Amino acid sequence: MQQREEAQPGAPDPAGSATLDVLAAARDAAVQTARVATAAWGVLRAELRLAKTSAGRLVVFGLLALVLAGSAWLAILATIAVALYQLTHSLLIGVGAVALANVLGVAWLALLLRSCARDLDLPHTRRILAELSDGEP
Repeated sequence: MQQREEAQPGAPDPAGSATLDVLAAARDAAVQTARVATAAWGVLRAELRLAKTSAGRLVVFGLLALVLAGSAWLAILATIAVALYQLTHSLLIGVGAVALANVLGVAWLALLLRSCARDLDLPHTRRILAELSDGEP
């Protein structure tokens, strides 16, 4: 007959001890994971607040740069007009040359914008898709 060894009340159970160690380690890992996640969330929130502030500043500084660039452009155009006036002693030539240069610049810019707009139509992709769809019923 086999004899069963009865567990004594004070004797350590190796299987139960290992299970408790694994559970304790899992609990510690879960606690550490929660701490890391909380810290990462805090860093993300702080960084998003900083990014929001910086984005607002970028908009304001961008608008300020536009105003300053426009003012500088007008000052340059006025300087050119005055210089042409002093050279030719004709107000019409001074102002007209600057106006003509601006009109030519706008026309050149319109041509550049038209070529960019054509690229936005994705002509090569449309051609390839048309060729592919011609072969299918």
